[in-house]
Amino acid sequence: MLKRRLTDAGFSVKATRTYSGGSKRTVHSAGYSPHSFRVMVVTDLLGQGVDVADVAHLVGHSSTRTTERYNRNQRKVRRNLVERIRVNMQGK
Repeated sequence: MLKRRLTDAGFSVKATRTYSGGSKRTVHSAGYSPHSFRVMVVTDLLGQGVDVADVAHLVGHSSTRTTERYNRNQRKVRRNLVERIRVNMQGK
């Protein structure tokens, strides 16, 4: 279903991505896979303030720690922190 929807949306070029451990998965050139939609759902629900235990149950995780790893909202915070780093180039 995902392949059909992405093709209908104009993302018809496929690529094979190799992950650590040697597993290979076919993804569209836009980088979408079934896993990316799972990440999107977890990130969106946690961003709305839904309890992490409820989200973990929904996506079938036995541990909320696994669900937290899917949360991409945390990356925004890290990027903002990096932007705040000041570098003194005057040698003091």
